[in-house]
Amino acid sequence: MSENGTSGNRLEGKLQKEPFFSIIIPVWNRQESIKRCLDSIFAQDFEDYEVVAVDDASDDDSVKVMKSYEDPRLTVIVHPENRGVCAARNTATANARGKWHLCVDSDWALLPGALKVLAQLACEVGHDVGVIGGYVKTDQGQVWPSQRFPESPFGFIEYLRWVESTNASDFLHCRRAEVFETIQWPTDRRLELQFCMRVAKAWKMSISPETLAILYTDCANRYMTDRSEKSIERKTASAPDQALAYREVLMEFGAELKRHTPGLYSRILLGAASYHFQAGQRLGGMRYASLALLRKPWALRLYPLVVIGLAGPKAIKFVRSSKLVQSVFRYLFKFFSGWRDKK
Repeated sequence: MSENGTSGNRLEGKLQKEPFFSIIIPVWNRQESIKRCLDSIFAQDFEDYEVVAVDDASDDDSVKVMKSYEDPRLTVIVHPENRGVCAARNTATANARGKWHLCVDSDWALLPGALKVLAQLACEVGHDVGVIGGYVKTDQGQVWPSQRFPESPFGFIEYLRWVESTNASDFLHCRRAEVFETIQWPTDRRLELQFCMRVAKAWKMSISPETLAILYTDCANRYMTDRSEKSIERKTASAPDQALAYREVLMEFGAELKRHTPGLYSRILLGAASYHFQAGQRLGGMRYASLALLRKPWALRLYPLVVIGLAGPKAIKFVRSSKLVQSVFRYLFKFFSGWRDKK
């Protein structure tokens, strides 16, 4: 039995050897995609791995699908209540035994040979490199990240400049087990921004130029595209934790962000304002919105954010759920952006 859940398919005594990879998979209501993900892993020609999948209290048949596999390398852990994607990764990491921890989302699939490429890279890098990885492509043919990584290995400032330069930043990421001796995934509902920055500050990164996974966009509950009422409720519930994370990021890294990546610094101020407003913390929202406005008074998105944010979380939820309102805002942004550029 594993902490925070129940162990699934691991056979006692079968997996005493420390595997090279622990493949970490958070799962929430992915009965349609998790089989595709697991099949792509078990088809790899590099076999020195375990899979630790954490179901974050799904209310579909995700657990049933995962427990149908009889491969002893698979362990299924079930959260009794939903805690968020990073908390699920934290539970998986706490139960992982591998030298390297590879994060694979349940709507992804590894391409043939992906583990062999990562294993070779892991053996080539110096011990100061704590993060390796590769590119992914979407099922629509786009390669992510949209901006190429710096020449490997690279450090914290190069990482910040890379984040500043890209919008689509998903990539296949794998970390040494030693990383987690001092840095943990969040255990609340915050996302990975703060965690990734802390890791990048402490360790160098080396990313393969190869595309190693496919990101499928056919899951209805994808975080970035799901506009359902349930998704909006979950995002609203996570807002206080996200607001705290952004405050801490600005305290920990604000000076370096402001000096080396002012554009990213402004984006994080905007994010801090947005999450504080979503959490109903109007004073905090105004504080960060004011700092962002002082830096970029022409940033058009800030003005409706302040107006809607001051109106409260209900107004934000209404805007999020209304396709018509979102279309109007997009049209106005486009119109005024064009007018500003002509001026």
